[in-house]
Amino acid sequence: MPNITFNDTRKNTNASDIKDLIAIIDCLWRAWTMKGQAPAHELADTPFQPTENSLLHHRIRSLNTMALELLRRDDFLQVLYKEDIPPGKLYITKGALSGVSSTKDIRMLQDAQHSLLESQTTKQCISALIEATSTLQDLHPYHSELALANAITCYLGGTVIALRTRADLSRAIVSLEEKVAELVVDASDPVDPVREKPDLMIALHSIDDLKKKTIRYVAELDPRLRPSPCSQLGHNLRLARQALLKLSGRQELQDFCQRSDLDPWRLSFSSDGNLQAARVDNNPPLEIPGAQLSSHSLSEIIGTLRTLSRQLHTDLSSDGTMRLSSLLDYYSIAHPIHLPGWGTDESLEQLETQLKQQLTRGEKKLKTLTASTRLSIGPCHRRYPSTLSMPCGPSMTTTRPPGPI
Repeated sequence: MPNITFNDTRKNTNASDIKDLIAIIDCLWRAWTMKGQAPAHELADTPFQPTENSLLHHRIRSLNTMALELLRRDDFLQVLYKEDIPPGKLYITKGALSGVSSTKDIRMLQDAQHSLLESQTTKQCISALIEATSTLQDLHPYHSELALANAITCYLGGTVIALRTRADLSRAIVSLEEKVAELVVDASDPVDPVREKPDLMIALHSIDDLKKKTIRYVAELDPRLRPSPCSQLGHNLRLARQALLKLSGRQELQDFCQRSDLDPWRLSFSSDGNLQAARVDNNPPLEIPGAQLSSHSLSEIIGTLRTLSRQLHTDLSSDGTMRLSSLLDYYSIAHPIHLPGWGTDESLEQLETQLKQQLTRGEKKLKTLTASTRLSIGPCHRRYPSTLSMPCGPSMTTTRPPGPI
């Protein structure tokens, strides 16, 4: 039997893992947006193709190798023949090896103690394969992809997270974003300007989308965007969503939302300090009266949200989005949004050119950072305290970019 290891011995592969995680997070956000329109099991079973040389890619190849070794064992092939199971129809779930016969019947091969298995090596192969996949569900050992739920479990170190409700999805997204943050910090200097490039690229794409529209409505001229989880802005908005999640989980708020036909898991906190919840029927959101938020535990969370909203100069939302104008303000990029004439072809092209120049300057600064061991970077024109204290939990650290990129 080959010596298969699941220890992560790869080198310089953070970029591949980050690509996997961002793709998974994007998929969860799409499900979050359309929750209620697709069954939860369909989301969990969605096939996920990992990035080359990522952690998932490495593990799938190891599983494939272990599974192929079984096909070299005569006694195992005899079992498949007797049970009328094609090799491609094998799967592993809940610590057992099963298969679908050619007549569509599910046949349980149980474990390594099958009566027709004669070789000790075959039994060891099956036991090793089952042990390596003990936390995964319905895994097809000969496939090059994983179900989305299994991909999430692998990246969260074996932790199984449900994907049934918006609350489940929100918690899964936060956990995966925390994993992204670990990989980003490990891969680069915390003030590396390349970390802000994804957000500027997102802004560029939104402007390009506006340029393609022949008719531009006023409501579309300041679109809502979701910053990258790799950026400092994405990190800060994750802290805000964690506070909103704490608020959503409070029983007193859930009781009020149930009485008012509101969704407690779709909250928004405006920059002027008002909390709103989306209606169950998707009509305009309703403001939650301050009297419903007067308890000590809720008022502490509201205070945290008010501080974050004031510091980031934006409204905070459970869906992780913010206005294009707020994103540009965060990065100290002057823009004509909200000024007369915004939305014309000329104004869009001017802002597009400005963002491209900003990205070019960021690449030049990155080269300077790489060439110099010590570099003094001027602070942004706004100053913020570095730590925010969260009630009933660890402190939260908000960060801002080191200045114009």
